[in-house]
Amino acid sequence: MIYKMTIKIIITILVLSATLFVIRFIWTKEIDFRKLFKSKLPQIPPIEAAPVIEYGITSMLTKYKVNQEIDGIIWRSNYSKHLLTIINTTEDLYNAIVSIHYPGAIVVQETKSIVNAYNLTFSQFNEPFTIGSKSNPSFITENAISNSVDISIEKVNKHSTITIEFILDYRFKPDGYWQFDISYEYFNKGNNSKYRHRIINPIEIRSEKPLILGVYKSIDYTGRDNVKCSQDIYPFTPIISEPDGSWKQIIDYTGDWNGLSGSLGKGERALGFAGFDYVVNTDKEFK
Repeated sequence: MIYKMTIKIIITILVLSATLFVIRFIWTKEIDFRKLFKSKLPQIPPIEAAPVIEYGITSMLTKYKVNQEIDGIIWRSNYSKHLLTIINTTEDLYNAIVSIHYPGAIVVQETKSIVNAYNLTFSQFNEPFTIGSKSNPSFITENAISNSVDISIEKVNKHSTITIEFILDYRFKPDGYWQFDISYEYFNKGNNSKYRHRIINPIEIRSEKPLILGVYKSIDYTGRDNVKCSQDIYPFTPIISEPDGSWKQIIDYTGDWNGLSGSLGKGERALGFAGFDYVVNTDKEFK
């Protein structure tokens, strides 16, 4: 009996000694078991954070005179200039899409500078007005302008800058929802797949006289539900409805909307724009 107990004690001492030796060996070798364990797991490439680009709208103060010709455009008192700037300093981006809905009509859009980016195209929503009445069943204004534009850019390389100038026709403060929607694709280096990043910011009116706009970057509508946007169509010059139901177009309109409204006769009404609100698809992968 004593012999068996002695054997058990000896075996226990040997086991403890071996355990202590192994622990001391491991301790001196500084083996990170957590790292060792992770290294044995299947390697899943992480989804990296999307590259962030800089963008914004700068409103330009102009001193043009009414009826002065500026770059082929007869200037009106309610016209204003705004610069859209996009700067990419992160990595090469692909299939960028910018959708803008301004609180005013886009008279002119022009690419002023494009550096290290390729194949920029515009798509604007300028559907002509069709107005019917009893005496004039079909009145069409061919020169309609819209507050909305889509800009597509095939590739925006690293260290690129894009500057686009807009001339807006701001007749009066319309009721609506105006937004700056930008999205682009990038390569994930972990799994070599393409992902689309999207941001939807509201556009705010910071001043009306002069018209100063800004992109409200602290609010991102991406992923939210029931976000509205306004798409409007403006006649190039205002249209006046007569009491008998007929329509006439103001040819010598200088941009003074308040003066025009104040000069209307009895039963006359000025049509500045027509449009609708709609729900935006805010899915990050949309477009």
